[in-house]
Amino acid sequence: MSDAKHSQVAAAESRRADLASLRIARVDESSSANRKGASRWGQLFWLISVVLAAAAGYVCAGQSGRSAATVDIVRVRAATAAPVGSLTATGYLQALRRTSIGFKMSGRLSERLVDEGDRVRAGQVLARLECREQKAALARQQAALDQARAALAELEAGFRKEEIEKARWALDEALAAQVRADQDLVRARDLYARKAAAKSALDEGEAASRGAKAAVEGARHQLEMMRSGMRPEQIAAARAQVKQAEAMLEMANTQLDECSLRAPFDATILEKFAEEGSTLLFGGPPGSGSSAAVFAVADLANLEAEVDIAEASLSQVREGQPAEISADAIPDRKYTGVLSKVLPRANRQKAIVPVKVRVTENDPRLRPDLSVKVTFMEQKTEQRDAAQPALRVPLSAVLDRSGAKAVFLVQDGVAKLRVIEAGKAAGDSVEVLGGLSAGDAVVARVPPDLADGAKVKVKGQ
Repeated sequence: MSDAKHSQVAAAESRRADLASLRIARVDESSSANRKGASRWGQLFWLISVVLAAAAGYVCAGQSGRSAATVDIVRVRAATAAPVGSLTATGYLQALRRTSIGFKMSGRLSERLVDEGDRVRAGQVLARLECREQKAALARQQAALDQARAALAELEAGFRKEEIEKARWALDEALAAQVRADQDLVRARDLYARKAAAKSALDEGEAASRGAKAAVEGARHQLEMMRSGMRPEQIAAARAQVKQAEAMLEMANTQLDECSLRAPFDATILEKFAEEGSTLLFGGPPGSGSSAAVFAVADLANLEAEVDIAEASLSQVREGQPAEISADAIPDRKYTGVLSKVLPRANRQKAIVPVKVRVTENDPRLRPDLSVKVTFMEQKTEQRDAAQPALRVPLSAVLDRSGAKAVFLVQDGVAKLRVIEAGKAAGDSVEVLGGLSAGDAVVARVPPDLADGAKVKVKGQ
C-alpha cells in the first residue's frame, strides 16, 4: 500500500478515536445556574472544534488524493521586433470605387440580367432598354451613308466612254446644224437683196445661224468637261456629304449601344433600383422609381476605412503607417492595412481630422459601411542582438499577481508559478523581457483553481 493510502487510513482512525472519546458530562442538578450554563457552553465549543478539525482533515485527505488537472500548454517562441499599437480610432469601411449606374436616355427596361450580390466584369451587359426606335434610326442613317458614298464614287470615277461618245455625237450634230443654218442665212440675204424675200425671212435666218453657233459651243464645252472629269469642288462637296452621313450613323449606333447598360469596372452589385418593365426617366434621382439609374455597384476588392483622429493625436500618424483593422461583424479576424491619406480638412467643432486607411487583405465578408476599429502600429526602434531575439507568449497565459506579471511554467508534470518581466502587448500576445526562455512550456489558459506546485496533465499527452 502506498504512503498516501497509509496516511489516509491513519487520519481516519484518529478521527474515530477522537469521536469515541467525546462524552457529555452529567452535571448535578443542585449546581448553580451560572456554573451549569458555563459547563454546557464549554462542552459545545469543544464538540464544534473537534468536528471542524475532522472536516479539515477530510478535506486535506481529499485534496491529496485528487487527480491532476488537464491543461493546454504553449511553447515560448522567439519573434522579431513586432509592431505595437500606438493609437486606436473607429470608423466605417468604404469602397475606393462605388457609383450608381444607369441609362443615358429614357425608356422601358426590357431586361435585367444581374441581381444584388452578383460579381460582374468591366464591360459586361447588366440590363437593356427597348430599342426599336434606335434600330430604325440606325438603318435610316446607314442608307443615307450608302447613298452619299455612291454619289462620291460616281464623281471620282468620272464619265463613262459611252457618255463621252454621246457628247461627241451631240457636238457633231450641232456643227452640222450650224452649217445648215449658215447656208440658209446666205440664201436669205441673196433673196432679200434681190427683193425676192421679205425682211422677216432674213431676220429668221440670222437668228437660226446664231442659235446654231451657240449650240455648237455648248456641245463642245460639255465634251471637254466630260473628257477632263468632274470639278474638284464637286468632289470635295460629295466627300463632305459622306463624312456627315458617317457621323450621323455613328450617333445612331451610339444611341443603340446605350440601350445596353454595361459595368464600368470589375464590381459587385450592391443594390438594384428597377425591375423589368419599369419606365425609366433620364435625369431622375436614383431610387425614385422613375430614374434611369438601375444599380449601385462597388469594387469590394479595394476597400478603405475612414476614421477620425483627434487633433492632439495627429502627430502620431503619418501616411504609409501600418495599421491593424478589426470589424465588429467579423470578430475572429484582424486585417492589415496602411494609412493611405490624411484628408486636407478638419472639423473644428469636434476637433478631429479624417484619415483613410486602405485594407491590404481581401475578404468577401468585408463590405462597405461596416463599422471597424483601426489600431495604428508603430515599429519598435530598439535593435536587439540576433542571438537574443524577443520572446512572446499569449495574453491568455499571463496572470496578474499583486501587481506583477506571472505565468504557470509546466515542468515534469508540475505547474510552477513564474514571475516574468512583460513588455508591450501586440494583438493576442505579449513580449517577455525576462523570466522565461525560448521553448519553455507555459499553461495557455490558466484554470481558476490552479495552484503553484499542483500536478498537471498536458492535454493530448
